[in-house]
Amino acid sequence: LGQVLQVADKELLIYLEFINMAVRKPEVWREVIEPYHRYRAAFSDLMVEGIDEESLRPMAPEAGAAIMIGLAIGLLIQGFLDPDGADWTKISQEGIGIMLEGLKR
Repeated sequence: LGQVLQVADKELLIYLEFINMAVRKPEVWREVIEPYHRYRAAFSDLMVEGIDEESLRPMAPEAGAAIMIGLAIGLLIQGFLDPDGADWTKISQEGIGIMLEGLKR
């Protein structure tokens, strides 16, 4: 996450401005929401695979995907707002570990 924040610092500002514009303009919103839906569907598919192979506990795959994306976005925003406030790489690794542990069968 630390490396991502270094690279994404300016790009994140642009992305946040893009989201701000998308809220006000439906044609821009369609461009924003489509990649989000793709990522959410891909994570949901991974959840289904894990459930099918019995490495993940039974759950709503869409919920697992939303939680995964929420964790990533939340950590990115926190790292952007307070880059020196924590070791964001370590926290992201630990957070993913906690989340995956909770999803294990």
